[in-house]
Amino acid sequence: MASRSRSAAIVLAVLVLALASFSLHSLFQLRRQRTELDLLRAREQKARAAFAELERQRQGQPSAPPASGEPGALLRAAGPIAFPQDAAARLEELRLLSQTQERLSSTEASLREVEARTSDLETRLSALTQENQNLRQAAQDVSEKLDTSGRMVAALETEMKSRNERLQQLEAQNKEIRARNDQLARQQEQNRTLGFEMEELQRRREVYLTNILRRYREVTDFYRSLALRLENPREGSAPTNAELARIQNTITLADEDLRQLHALNQQMTGLQRKMGGR
Repeated sequence: MASRSRSAAIVLAVLVLALASFSLHSLFQLRRQRTELDLLRAREQKARAAFAELERQRQGQPSAPPASGEPGALLRAAGPIAFPQDAAARLEELRLLSQTQERLSSTEASLREVEARTSDLETRLSALTQENQNLRQAAQDVSEKLDTSGRMVAALETEMKSRNERLQQLEAQNKEIRARNDQLARQQEQNRTLGFEMEELQRRREVYLTNILRRYREVTDFYRSLALRLENPREGSAPTNAELARIQNTITLADEDLRQLHALNQQMTGLQRKMGGR
């Protein structure tokens, strides 16, 4: 829209300049024609004066010249008269007077036409000048609106750039948070696995610990019974080899369970260290 307004303004400016140039040319032509008209009028007056002098010489008395614009009457009046020696020159002056009057009439008609055209051109020039001013004002308004729009667009671009930067920062933070969440999820999965392993180790420890306690109770009960029998040899019999072997086997099994329990305790300590290190 701004480009069309500017183009229209340029075209109108060119038209205004062309009309102004044509008006100046018409004014110059009008002045020249007016100058020629003045010269023709001066020559007409001179011819009229000569004709009047010729008539006075012919009649021997002063008389008024014929009316203006009647060259035929002048020629008819001068026709049947006996001319003096310079009659041929006077006749030539009358002919020139007639031609001058015809040229004067033609020049006046042309002058009126030029004046009418000049008036019309001046009116059109005034209208075009006003329209050109209106277009200049409209172009200025459009330019101001474009400047305002440009500033708004620049502000929006700046704000959009700032928002994009903040969005990039948020995306980077979100990516980092997702990475941390993934890492925490893996750690939780590993901790869950370690927890299952620790639960299994704890269950096995409880089994071995229960077996150890049961076997030590058996051994304790056997030694207590053996001590009572040794204190009262008359009331009880001496322990047999089978009983001693069973007790020895129980002690061996208890030692093995204790060794397994110690190994499980070491595995539990290792798992606890892994979980604590994470």
